[in-house]
Parts: sequence; structure tokens; C-alpha cells
Amino acid sequence: MKDPKELLGFLKRLEEQVISTNPDEPSLLAKFKNFDHLKGDGEFGAGLASHILQRVKSATTAIKTDAEHLALDAELLEKLAKDLLAKEHSGESPLEALEDTLEHSHLTDDLADLESALADIKYRAAFLKVRAWLSEPGNRLPAGYGRADDFGTARVELFAGWNKKNMVPVNAPVSTPQLWNVDEYAWLHWNANTNSVIQRSIGESIGVGATYNPKTLTTSVPISKQMHVEEQILKVLPPQWPGEIFGKPDQKKVAAGRTIFEEQCKGCHTPAGRDEKGLLEFNLLTVKEAGTDSLDATNFDRPVYKADDSTVGFAVSIETLLTELQTTQKKTMSDADKSLMDTLEAKRSPVKWRDTMTVTGGPVYPAKPLEGTWSTGPFLHNGSVPTMYHLLLPADQRPKKFFVGSNDFDPEKLGFHYETDETPSKYLKAFEFDATVKGNFNTGHEFGTDLSEEDRMALLEYLKTHKDNLDDIQNKFVPPAE
Repeated sequence: MKDPKELLGFLKRLEEQVISTNPDEPSLLAKFKNFDHLKGDGEFGAGLASHILQRVKSATTAIKTDAEHLALDAELLEKLAKDLLAKEHSGESPLEALEDTLEHSHLTDDLADLESALADIKYRAAFLKVRAWLSEPGNRLPAGYGRADDFGTARVELFAGWNKKNMVPVNAPVSTPQLWNVDEYAWLHWNANTNSVIQRSIGESIGVGATYNPKTLTTSVPISKQMHVEEQILKVLPPQWPGEIFGKPDQKKVAAGRTIFEEQCKGCHTPAGRDEKGLLEFNLLTVKEAGTDSLDATNFDRPVYKADDSTVGFAVSIETLLTELQTTQKKTMSDADKSLMDTLEAKRSPVKWRDTMTVTGGPVYPAKPLEGTWSTGPFLHNGSVPTMYHLLLPADQRPKKFFVGSNDFDPEKLGFHYETDETPSKYLKAFEFDATVKGNFNTGHEFGTDLSEEDRMALLEYLKTHKDNLDDIQNKFVPPAE
């Protein structure tokens, strides 16, 4: 409320509504014509009024003007009003009734609830302020379908309160990666920055709009439900080429393509080995080696500013924050959900986050296994190449602009149709991808781009049938020499 004194008026209106439907309810606030009258009605009235005024004013003054239209939670205040008003105090004065309520701690509890509600409004107002900033031109690169810059958004939402220098453009949206075999991978995300499936999901939820209050350690992220989804993801298998729909692969081309794969692709895309817990470690390429758009990797490694302008690594900051949240929320879970969390993280304890700049000598992108990848276009980590065919062309021959939104699949070039803005529904508008904008660059991965057209098509034919055979990878991972 814009003026804290409006609180009394609001409660009186609620009282009138209660009494209008239940005439037997006693009226406790009708005596007080305004807030000043309440303050002047004896020592207790003044103390009560000052208490309410102090708590409401301290919260409301912190709410930005453009968020002041937010009403206090009607249900909460109705409960507060009923607790104060719907008491059996026949024959007593309103002040005596309030004194009796205070003695029984009901009013103290209600004021604590009100304070909590106002603190939540303050947090949500700050959250909306950040969201408004993100919606301003130049502060967020449009992501389109199947992409999001979760870490860029989370940086702004979680740490803008520390220092305004953390309000930096969100300009590195990435595609949703394939989900199959993720339980085998030692490191997650496109830049291999964490080993935690629980904190990965919490962080990504915050990055796409879920709320998190670091003071109260409350969040709108449904962590238990996410774990049950994670449990189902473990059952996802790589898609098999639907020969009955798209035609069976040409076995002669498949054989030729297998040879090309062994020579051109296998060295990078076969995992480097298994860590001490049996999880697969990927081969990592620096941005210079991969040549792909750098922002997803370099943005993550950008430090976080504290209030005194000193800095701390983003990985350290988010690990501290998410570990505290996960630990707190776990205490409130059922025994079954606690057990599920332990199971999901069994091979991932302790939780690790890493700034790849400091851990591996430079920002990195992992070369992931390729089984079923034909189904996951557009390609590269930022979804900047419409088909696998174009990925095998030199970067300057790849489409600079294309449409995303079609569900028509091209079984020859391995990707969704991209040349027109047609979509499967009149309610779905195609997104035009612009690969000339930094964050959307389609450069890099210049591997296999010198193939002849015949060899290129043979490799695509083989990729329809490729199997990773991850169970065959049993060698111990040896970190590369620094």
C-alpha cells in the first residue's frame, strides 16, 4: 500500500465484509475513525499503532514506485482481520478485546505473518524490477524456441541485489541438450560446469523465472517434483531412426560414412574415460579450438561483484547459494524424497561447480556423444545451425538467418525445415534466428567441412545409425597435462 495508514482502512473494509455476511461478529475497528485516532486511544493503542506503522512503513518504503500497485495478499489480510475481529468479546470495549488478544499472543503471531508477507512483497517487487530491466531493449537477446540463457538470467536475478554491476546483458541463450544418458555424464551443461543434477535443475528454474529469496531460503522451484521428473529422465533412451517413416538408411552409404566417422569425428566425440566414480568425462575444447560462439562459456566465468566492489567467482557464488537452498529444502521433504535425492546424487557427492577459466585453463565446450543427435536440431550449443548438413559446411556457407518453429523434418539434411515461416499451428509464430548477432554466431566446428558432397552425405547417412556403446568405455580418465 502506498500509504501505511491505508492498512487500517483496508482492515476496516474487510471487517465490514465479514460482518455483512455474519452480523453476530463483533466489531473491533469501527471505533477507530482513522490511524491517528487509533494512536491516540490510550497507551496500548499508541504502542500498537506505532508497531504496525513501523513494520508496514519499513517494508512499503522499500518497494519501487512502479510496483506499488501490488496489493497485499488479500487472503493473508483477511485471515489477519478475522483473527483480530472474529472473537467473542461480548460487552468488552474494542481496546480491551485487543489487549486480551495480545495477551494470548494471537496479535503477535498475526503481525509476524504480516511482516513476512510484506517482506515477500518487497522481494517480489525487486524481482519484478529486475524482470522489467531484462525486458528493456538491449538487455536480453531473444532466445526463440528451445533456448534460454539460464545462467545469464540467474546472475542478474540473484546478484543484482549485491551490486548493480551484476546487471549485465543476458546474451548467450543455448539450446536444450539431449537428455538420454545424462546419468552417465560426470559434468553437465554445455560448458561442463557442474556435476549436480539437483542444483542444475534448481538453477535453471531460477534462470527462467522461478523465485528465490536468499534471506528466507524459500523458493517457488518445486524441487521434489523436479526430482521425480529427473527419475523419469533416467529412462529416456536415444531415439532410433524411424525407417518406416523416413526410409531405411542406405547401407552402402552407411559403411562409407562409418569410415569417415572413425577418421573425422570419433577422436573428439568418444568420451575420454571414466572418473573415480565411474562417470564419463568428455573431451573438452577451448573456445579457440572449437571456434564456436564464445559467450556461453565466457559469461559463466565472469566474476560476481560484491557490495564493496570486490569479486568472487560465479561458480563459487552459485554453489554456495544453491547448496544452502538444497540443504534447507531437504529438511522439509518426506523420507522418500530425501532418499530419492540421495540416490540421484549418489555418484555426484560432493557437489561441484567450476569456473572453467581457472580449472581447465580456459572456457570450454565438451564434445558430446552423437547417438541420436540427428534429432536435436538446430545444432551447436546455441542452436545456430539449422541442419547437420550445414554443420558440415564451412561457416561462411551456413545460413545467416533461418526460421525456427516447423515440425517438418528433413531426412536427408537431418534437421527441421527452416526456409519459410510455416508452423504447425496458426497460434504458433515462427522465430527468425539471426546468426549475425554475437551470442547467435554460427561459426566454428570446422571439422569435416572439407569433405566432398558424396562423403558428406555418406557421413549423414551413418549418423542415422550411430551407436555410442558407452558401456564399452571403461578406461580410467586421465586429466590432460597442464
